[in-house]
Amino acid sequence: VLSSDYAKDKSHIYHCADSITHLVDYDSFKIVGYMIICDKDKVLVHDRYLYTPLFDSEVEDYVANEEDFIEIKDANPQSFVELDDELFGYRWAKDDQAYFYYGKKVGLDYESVTPLNDTFIKDKNNVFYIYGDELEKIDVNPSTCHRLNSEYITDEKNIYYADYCHKLKKSIYRSIPYQDFSTVQIISDKYLAVDDKVYFENELIIGINRSKLSFLKDEYYCLDGERIYYGGELIEGADCDTFSIIKETNYSKDKNHVYFNEKLIQKSD
Repeated sequence: VLSSDYAKDKSHIYHCADSITHLVDYDSFKIVGYMIICDKDKVLVHDRYLYTPLFDSEVEDYVANEEDFIEIKDANPQSFVELDDELFGYRWAKDDQAYFYYGKKVGLDYESVTPLNDTFIKDKNNVFYIYGDELEKIDVNPSTCHRLNSEYITDEKNIYYADYCHKLKKSIYRSIPYQDFSTVQIISDKYLAVDDKVYFENELIIGINRSKLSFLKDEYYCLDGERIYYGGELIEGADCDTFSIIKETNYSKDKNHVYFNEKLIQKSD
């Protein structure tokens, strides 16, 4: 037994219960990583390693593989390694000449590759948005672009993030412009403040006063001294002085009313 999924006897190599002896050279066979194997001549990945469509817009172009293992073209088996560190994340690999994503060679400058987060990567020439198993070159300055956190990157003009577009039925990247980068503040996983604006899950909160922004224990609630918001939506008529969250529920109350999320409950006692 070589690992949890691979074994060999005197003349055969097995993946789970299936012989893969016909796919690889017996003497030089090696396990590279999870679902990646090689011999002296080639690198192969299991079909489950490859990208599977997540969105409707991709399904019509998707062709399933008939073989369980597929050769990675142009990969050097002598130097091929899986990159499973925190910087590169899921499904990245490299050899001594190139980088590979979901088993496909990608055109990045080898010496200057810099992962930014799960959805953006750059080299000295370009910044790329990662969508599915593709890298899309985007109009962002690589020399000033850097990571803000696992969701956001920025350059000298904008903050960028990934978003699902229902109209296009695909994931795209969007930007939020800023004037003064020193004002940029990421507040929990939900809120982003930029200049005098506040965003909830990247949607602009209309009318909020950032200078007086504060939060209740539940991160969905914020207030600006005059108004209370839930999930970026104004709770109409809520009284800031007496407002409180009813513990471990989606209900809240003030001296006059009871609310569910941002909605007023009519005729509550």
